[in-house]
Amino acid sequence: MRLLSRSLSAKIVVAIAAVTALAIGALTWLAVTRAADAQRSAVHQSLGDLAEQRAGDVSRTNVKYSEIAGAMAAQAATVPSADRTTFKQLIQGISKTHNELNGVYYQFEHDQFGKDADYAGQETPTGMFAPYWYWEEGKLVYAPADDSEDPLDGNDWWAVPKTTLTQAVIDPYVDPNNGVMMTSYVHPILTGKTFRGVAGVDYALSDVQKFVGGLKVLDSGYSFLVTGGGKFITAEKKGWAGKATLARLKRDDLEPMRKAIAAGKPGQIEAADPFGDAASIVTWAPVDPGGWALVTVAPRDEAMAPVTELRNRLLLIGAIALIVTLGVLAFLINRLLAPLGALVERLRALARDDAPELAAGLTAMADGDLTREVAPSTEPLHVRGQDGVAIATIALNDVIERTREATEAYEQTRAGLAAMVGDVAEGAAQVAGTSQQVAGTSAQAGTSAEEIAGAMTDVARGAERQVEMIHSANAGAGRVADAVRDSATHAQATADAARSARDLAQDGAARAAEATAAMEQVREVSAAVEQAIAALADRSGKISGIAEAITGIAKQTNLLALNAAIEAARAGDQGRGFAVVAEQVRVLAAEVQEAAAAIGELTEAIESETAHTVETVSAGSERADASALVVTEAQQAFAAIAAAIDDVTARAQEISAVAERVAVDTEAVQRDIAEVAAVAEQSSASSEQVSASAHESTDATRQIAGAAERLTGAATNLDSLVSRFRR
Repeated sequence: MRLLSRSLSAKIVVAIAAVTALAIGALTWLAVTRAADAQRSAVHQSLGDLAEQRAGDVSRTNVKYSEIAGAMAAQAATVPSADRTTFKQLIQGISKTHNELNGVYYQFEHDQFGKDADYAGQETPTGMFAPYWYWEEGKLVYAPADDSEDPLDGNDWWAVPKTTLTQAVIDPYVDPNNGVMMTSYVHPILTGKTFRGVAGVDYALSDVQKFVGGLKVLDSGYSFLVTGGGKFITAEKKGWAGKATLARLKRDDLEPMRKAIAAGKPGQIEAADPFGDAASIVTWAPVDPGGWALVTVAPRDEAMAPVTELRNRLLLIGAIALIVTLGVLAFLINRLLAPLGALVERLRALARDDAPELAAGLTAMADGDLTREVAPSTEPLHVRGQDGVAIATIALNDVIERTREATEAYEQTRAGLAAMVGDVAEGAAQVAGTSQQVAGTSAQAGTSAEEIAGAMTDVARGAERQVEMIHSANAGAGRVADAVRDSATHAQATADAARSARDLAQDGAARAAEATAAMEQVREVSAAVEQAIAALADRSGKISGIAEAITGIAKQTNLLALNAAIEAARAGDQGRGFAVVAEQVRVLAAEVQEAAAAIGELTEAIESETAHTVETVSAGSERADASALVVTEAQQAFAAIAAAIDDVTARAQEISAVAERVAVDTEAVQRDIAEVAAVAEQSSASSEQVSASAHESTDATRQIAGAAERLTGAATNLDSLVSRFRR
C-alpha cells in the first residue's frame, strides 16, 4: 500500500512539479520582464528628470539676467524722455551691483528718448542715446554706441527683439577681444505697441560652461549644452564650443535629437555616445528662455546595472520559491493521499481475495466439494479524524467484518454438511448390506420351500425327516423376519438422517442468503464511498474557487506594488525606502499568486485522482455484484441438495414400507410353516394340504426376494447420491 501510495504521490508530484515549474518560470520571467521594464522606465525617467533638473538650473540663470533686462525695458518704456545722465547712472549702478555681467546697455531708436539733435556731438555723432557700461580688467568702462559706425539692423541683439517684439536670448558667440563665449539677454522697449529700442545685458558663459562641464551622469557619463540651432555651448571635444554644431558629428542616429532640440521639445534615445562608440542613453531637456538644450549622456551598462541586479535577484527568488513549493506539494500530497490509498487498497483486497475466495468456496460446495476451506485475509483500517474519508473507512471496516462473518458461516455450513453426508453414506451402506442379507435369506427360504414341496412327494420317507425340514424352514423364515425388521429400522434411520441433511441444506441456503445480503451491503458501502469521494471532489472545487479569488487579489496587489515602485522611482532618493517596501509587497503578491496557482493545480490533481478512485470503487461494486451472483447460484445449489435429500427421504420411507410388508409376509410364512409342522405330524392324513402350503411358502419367499432386490437398488441409489459429496 505504501509503495502504491508513494508511486501515486510521485506521479502527482512530477506532474504538478512540471506545471508548477512552468508556472513559476513564467511568473518569474513575467516578474523579471515587468520589473526590468519598470526599472528601465525608472532609469530613463531618472535620467530625464536629471536632464530637466540641470536644464532648470541653467534656465534660472537665463531667467535671472533676462529679468534684469526686462526690468530695465519696463522702466524705460514709461519715460518718453528724461535726463540721460540719470539713465546712464542707473545702468552703471546695475553693472556695479551685478559685476558678473560683462555689460549693461540701452539702445534707443533715433529720437525715441528726446531729440537726438539736441545731443549731437556730445557722446555720439548723431546724438542717438545708447549708453553701454562694461567691465574690462576689473574696471567699469563707459562706451556709448552709434549706428553711424555699425548699422543696428545687422545685429541679432537688435533685430530679433525689434522683429518679434518679445524678449530674446542671443545665440552664444565668441568675443573676438578676449575669446570668451558670450550671450546677450535683450527686451524690447515698448510704449504701447511702438518699438522704441532695447534694453540688454551681456553675460560671459564661463560659469555656465563650468557648471555644465562639471555635471556627472552616473559614474562616467557627462553633459553638454547646445543652442536651438545645434551649436555647442559646451562640448567634450576641445575647440568645438561656440564653433561646431551637431551636424558636424555626422550621426544619422542623432537626427531625432537635433530635430527635437530645434523644436524646443525634450526627449531621450538609446544610441552610441555622440563623442564615442559606447552604447549610451542620450537625454535632453530644453533651457528657457533661450531655446537651448541641456544634453546628458549616460553609459547604458551603468544605467541598466540595477535592472540586471534586479533580474538576477528575481531569478534566484523564483528558484527558491520553486524548490520550497515542490517540497510543500510533496508533503501535502503524501498527507492527502495516504488515507485514500489505504482505503482503495482495502477495497481491492476485498475484491481480489476475500470475495473471490468465498465465491469459489460456495461454487465448490454447489459442485459437491466440501473440502475447500475459506479464511478471511483483509484486516480493518485504523480510523483517523471525522472527515469523509474517515466515514468511508468506518463503512469499509463494517463490510470487512460482515465478509468475515459470512466466511465463518460458510465454514460452519461446510463442516455440518460434511458430517451429515457422512452419516447418510454410512446409513446407505448399512441398508445395502441388510438388503443383501435379506435377499440371501429369502433365497435360502425359497430353496427350503422347494425342498418341502419335493419332500411332499416323498412323505413316505418319513415323518421325522419331514418335520425336521419344516422346522428348518421355520427357522429360516424367522431369520428373514429379523433381517426385514433390521432393514426397516435402518431405512427409518436413513430417513431421519435425510431429514437432518435437508435441514442443514436449508441452513446453508439461509447462510448463502446472508452472504447475498453482505454483498448487497458491499454495494451500499461502495455507493457511500462514491458519495464521500464526490463530497471530497466538491470541496476540492471550492478550494479551486478560493485559489482563483486569491490569485485575483494577488494580481491586483502586484499591479498596485508595481505602480508604487514606479512612483517611488519617480520620487528619486526620497522614494527609495518606499520602493523597497513596494518591491517586497510585489514579491509577496507574486508568491501568493504562485501558491494560489499551485493550490489550484493540486486540487485539479486531487479531483482527477478522486475520479480514478470512484472508478476503482465502481469496479469493486461490480465485483461484489458478481460475487452476489455466485452466492445466489450457491443458494440455488443448496435448494437442489435439499430437493435431492427429500428424494432420498422418500426412497428411504418407501424402503421402510417395503421392509414392513416383507416382515408381515415373513410372519405369514412362519405361521404357514407352523401349520405345515402340525400337518406334518399328521402327514399321513393331510399330505395334499402340506404340498399346497409348501407352494404358497415358495411364492411368499419369491416376493421377499423381490422386495429385498428393490431395497438393494434403493440403497445403491442413495449411496450414489451421497457419493457426489467429497468430505
